[in-house]
Amino acid sequence: MSNDNKESIPAFYLDDKSTIAAKFGGKSLGEIFSHIHQSNYWDNKGTVSGPGSDVDQTKTIRIALPALFDRLSIRSMLDAPCGDLAWIHDILPDNLTYYGVDIVPEIITSNKEHFSDRSFTFSLADLTEDPLPTADLILCRDCLVHFSEANIRKALKNFHSSGASWLLMTSFTGDRSYQEFPDGGWRAINFQLPPFSLPEPDFILDENCTELDLAYTDKALCLWSMDKIGSALKGK
Repeated sequence: MSNDNKESIPAFYLDDKSTIAAKFGGKSLGEIFSHIHQSNYWDNKGTVSGPGSDVDQTKTIRIALPALFDRLSIRSMLDAPCGDLAWIHDILPDNLTYYGVDIVPEIITSNKEHFSDRSFTFSLADLTEDPLPTADLILCRDCLVHFSEANIRKALKNFHSSGASWLLMTSFTGDRSYQEFPDGGWRAINFQLPPFSLPEPDFILDENCTELDLAYTDKALCLWSMDKIGSALKGK
């Protein structure tokens, strides 16, 4: 990769474990993600949620999700974390009860103001420990890839405890060995491989990701029944 190309890549793709540890070590998840938001660490262009949430990177899922919701008879959804809803707000069915949670207070305040004309419910929450609204489906996109293994497990257990029926979350389907990272870092994770070893998803929605010159073409939204998540978490 040339130096010119590296200069155009958001820092979070390049920062190694020691850099992340120095940047975020000793901070809570709330402090970490508030810093990321306030410092523009994700190099936001048009959305506070980072490059994976821009118009180009969400084309495929914007088309596919309404049909998936209809197929599963989804009447309520928890968007965890919700970010600024840049790519999703205009594809949500009118009859869908929408809950959005985020750990960054400024994002929740902004969403309440910006979407005051919609029947959306927003609340501040730490996905690893706070009680979550009960919904048919939890959407967790581009989030757990930023958590340490310990906090990923806490979030998955919290999702299971919420009473949801389905979990639709980011996973990478290629042969990717797990790399442990401090909270606030980033790496691609295949949740079907160790250390999480989730079963085969009930459905895989290929995102057709083109980020970093097609380095992550295996990025997908993978759907698991919450019963499968619970079974996988037992004893771990």
